[in-house]
Order: sequence, then structure tokens, then C-alpha cells
Amino acid sequence: MGLDPRRGDIWYIWLDPTEGSEMAKRRRCVVVSHDAFGRDLDLRVIVPITSWQPAFAKQPFLINIKPDALNGLDKESAINSFQMRCVSVNRFDDVNRAGIVSPQIVAKIAKAITVIVAYDYKDVKPEPTA
Repeated sequence: MGLDPRRGDIWYIWLDPTEGSEMAKRRRCVVVSHDAFGRDLDLRVIVPITSWQPAFAKQPFLINIKPDALNGLDKESAINSFQMRCVSVNRFDDVNRAGIVSPQIVAKIAKAITVIVAYDYKDVKPEPTA
């Protein structure tokens, strides 16, 4: 049985090769995909973590996270939801599960993603049934 990263887990992931402004190198990333999706394909939707900068407070897609015993971070950081991507579990560093974020942080990430894609569930009308 291979790796099974779960929603809310923080793992080290190799993000290279990259193009343009994509975040690169080996980074801590939060798994945000629901545990029921991507299992058959060994894929996970992740968001990378970077160092926090005060200017980030103005950006709705950057979630501030402070280090604690649960998440295993060593400094104040930013979860960059704008850099979300789907990756193979082969990119995960199998010896370095770094921690976990709370369900509240996962909810903030999900909300940030809805901002990025300009999604408002109230605007979606149900499909008529046949």
C-alpha cells in the first residue's frame, strides 16, 4: 500500500518542475481535496505554504498560520490558496509528513478557493429534473 495523504495533512512535496510564477522546490503543503476524491488515481489537491509577510494580510487567498505542536511549522507562515494544484502522491516525500491543520484552517482554505474562482453557491440554480 502506498502513501495515503488525507485532507488537512501537511506534507513535504516536491513541486518541481514548474513554469513561470508557480511555487517551486520542496515545500510543506496542505492536502485540501476531500478524502473520497482522487484515490483511484493517486492524486491530491494541495496548497503550498510559504513564509508569512505582512503585505499578505491584504490578500484573501493567503491564510496566516502560526506554528503549533499540531501543524509542525517552525515559523509564522502563509497558506497560498492561489497556488493550489493537483499532484500525484509520487511527489509526496514519504518520510516527511510534517503535521496537520485544524478543520477551521481547512475551511478557511476552502473559502479562499471560492474567492479565487469567484464562486457563490447562491448563484447556482438547480438543474431541472426530467
